[in-house]
Amino acid sequence: MRKSKYRGQKVSDGTWVYGSLSLDCDDKPFIRVAGYGADGKAFDSMVPVKPESVGQFTEVVAKNKPVYENDIVQYVDEWDFENHRMTEKVVFEEGSFRAGEGGRELYECDELVVIGNTSDNPDMEYGFYQDI
Repeated sequence: MRKSKYRGQKVSDGTWVYGSLSLDCDDKPFIRVAGYGADGKAFDSMVPVKPESVGQFTEVVAKNKPVYENDIVQYVDEWDFENHRMTEKVVFEEGSFRAGEGGRELYECDELVVIGNTSDNPDMEYGFYQDI
């Protein structure tokens, strides 16, 4: 069975943590972080994260970095024989990760680049295109 990877921003200071997702009895999210410290000792901790920041790894790597749910991405799309640069938020819809609601599945997106996310960039606009 494949293990899903998640990320979220710590409640304490807003830094990003990566690992598996767990919920407490009140449905508050935690990211389980495990690994080895600089001293070689193993560690395993449950880090409380901001619910709105939680996103699952999509298994897609863009030109510049891995793509997570709630990232804001740009890609090139073609219709009517013209290229357009699309800017969309990554969502999980109809059983797959997509660039925008009703949009292309991520693996179909040409020249995919992550330009931000909805937690670090709450005012960044998405859901539009530019002619190129």
